Amino acid sequence: MALALALPIAGLLFFVLWVLVGQQRIATDMRNLRELAELATTVSELVHEIQRERGMAAAFLGSEGRDFADAQTERHSRTDAQIAGFQQALDRLVTERFDRRLHWRIADARAQLDQLASWRREAVQLQVTPEVQSARYSAAIYTLIGIVQEMHLLGSGSEMSRAIYAYVNLMQAKELAGMERALGAAYFSSPRIDAVSRQVFVGLTDRQAHFMEQFRFFAARAQVDFLEQALSDIKAAEIERMRNAVFLRLPGS
Repeated sequence: MALALALPIAGLLFFVLWVLVGQQRIATDMRNLRELAELATTVSELVHEIQRERGMAAAFLGSEGRDFADAQTERHSRTDAQIAGFQQALDRLVTERFDRRLHWRIADARAQLDQLASWRREAVQLQVTPEVQSARYSAAIYTLIGIVQEMHLLGSGSEMSRAIYAYVNLMQAKELAGMERALGAAYFSSPRIDAVSRQVFVGLTDRQAHFMEQFRFFAARAQVDFLEQALSDIKAAEIERMRNAVFLRLPGS
């Protein structure tokens, strides 16, 4: 009788262990996803400040130092405060539980941010062009967004995956809007633009539309409605007028 019962009992024990291991894996993934989601909030706030600093730097350099000189210090302070919060969030993160790629992304982000002080000094001394400075900021921002993209590897279930895709696509759309803002700021500071820069500017609007469409596809209905309500307060006609000034190379101020 013992031999007869041994096989089904062993099978039952194996099934129980298999279920427990699976549940433990899900719990670990959810804990890691929660921690990354909390970090993503800090990253988003830092990205926002760097985007604003990039736009002001482009206008300052485009005007050859005539505009926004006095506002640089305050803008840098706001970015530095967010960098400090980002560093604190990284210190709380137990990175050993995550894939090595996250370690590399964090190391790249820190290396980029460490160069921020030297970029600012070059800008103050007018030793860098608006295009080069904007490219530096953009590279740092994309490195930070890459940290958030690591959530793709932890999302389990269709609803969770859709939420992560929606969030990342919205961040990408916002970054392209920030790049457009920086290029536009440089143009209106000193209305001159070559064919390549103009082509890049036009392409940014198309890519924004693509990422926004992806967001609307993956996001929940309430999220889409909230975004549309937020965008309805923006002076869309004025934005299009300013875009056309760049598209058609019209005099600006």
